[in-house]
Amino acid sequence: TNKGDNSYHVITANGCGPDTVLSGFVITNGTASGSDGADGADGVEGDEYGKDGENGEDGYGGGMYCENSNFTISNCVVHTNTATGGNGGVGGTGFWPPSMDWRNGDGGNGGSGYGSGLYFSNSSPTITTCIFIDNIVRGGNGGYGYDIGGEGDSNPGYAGTGSGGGIYCTNSNITVNECTLSNNSANYGGGICCYNSNIS
Repeated sequence: TNKGDNSYHVITANGCGPDTVLSGFVITNGTASGSDGADGADGVEGDEYGKDGENGEDGYGGGMYCENSNFTISNCVVHTNTATGGNGGVGGTGFWPPSMDWRNGDGGNGGSGYGSGLYFSNSSPTITTCIFIDNIVRGGNGGYGYDIGGEGDSNPGYAGTGSGGGIYCTNSNITVNECTLSNNSANYGGGICCYNSNIS
């Protein structure tokens, strides 16, 4: 099978209340990939600066993307999902020969990835007896700048980062009971990464 044909989010939840229960599911092969940034335009005569590449977009929640919800997830297996930031665009080349000051464009920054397994925003979920395994979150590559060793040099973009291989939460209060998190990968929080949130 072609993984590129898989769902961006396997499950999306918005506004789910406390009577909602997701139980007994296998959540797998979600591929939340941010779009790549556009390359910068090359300079032309009269507008000789190369334009900067655009930043890559962030990727959120390959297995599940959830916001504004308060519900229960139990007895689920969340495995082999990805969330990946898009790559930064390449900086454009300056027009040559220049008639005035000129430079090449900088590369765009790579987007970041958040929560390859589960992503929560403004939510209060309870997660019980679930297994999180082999979920990978990563940032996109920074776009190339052009370094010619002198006048007109430009800078490459920064690479994005990946946070929360199993679970990522922001502005949330999550409860995790009797769960297994194994072999999940991220720059920050291979198992769980939370920002401005509480976890118990």
